[in-house]
Amino acid sequence: MEQQPQYSTPISLDDPAVTAPPPRITPPTTPGPIRHARPASWPTPLGVISIVFGVGGVLLSLVNAASMLLFSQMGKAATTTTHSSSTAPTTAGPDPFGSVTAMFSSMGKWAIPLSICNFLLAAIAGLLIAAGSGICMRRKWGRTWAIYWSILKMLAAILLAIFTGLMQRDQMSTMATMTTGPGGSPNPAAPMIAGMAPMMAIFSACISILWYWAYPTFILIWMYRRSVRAEVASWT
Repeated sequence: MEQQPQYSTPISLDDPAVTAPPPRITPPTTPGPIRHARPASWPTPLGVISIVFGVGGVLLSLVNAASMLLFSQMGKAATTTTHSSSTAPTTAGPDPFGSVTAMFSSMGKWAIPLSICNFLLAAIAGLLIAAGSGICMRRKWGRTWAIYWSILKMLAAILLAIFTGLMQRDQMSTMATMTTGPGGSPNPAAPMIAGMAPMMAIFSACISILWYWAYPTFILIWMYRRSVRAEVASWT
């Protein structure tokens, strides 16, 4: 007698056991504190460097301003001495100190504008000290003041470079008129010095601008980076 095959109960596709998703298998985890993103490390060194540069800028600008005021007084004294010598009777030939007095006179003419520029740079350097302190403390106004300082420093540097170039031009022009020897013979290098005076003044002004613009340019580029703006947005 042939045995009949045994059939199981048919499976329905609507059965929850069939349609249910398989259980997820996750690796075991160790409980612990949630790690947050580490804060940026650049504000502290940048703030400290800005404070150091600011203090140095204040001291250097005040020393330069005092030096320019001293040159102004020396220029006035030189002019007075030259005027007195020109009115007095001369018996011993040309004045051997005439070239020196003329040099101080040319420097004294620009001493007051240069002193004002240096006092202005000292005040701007004080702003850099405040901005550096704000960056160290992670304050939003620290970035704002640093940007303001960069713009003001660049403008003041242009003004200082212009007056410095004009003073050097006058100095070289005075050198071109100097005489050599007690006989008053003309200086053979006078035409060359007179021709180089404008070029040297422009070159000196450009070097001065590049020097004074170095750190402000870096600050502007750094503060407008996307990551830096995102970091500063989280400050108080």
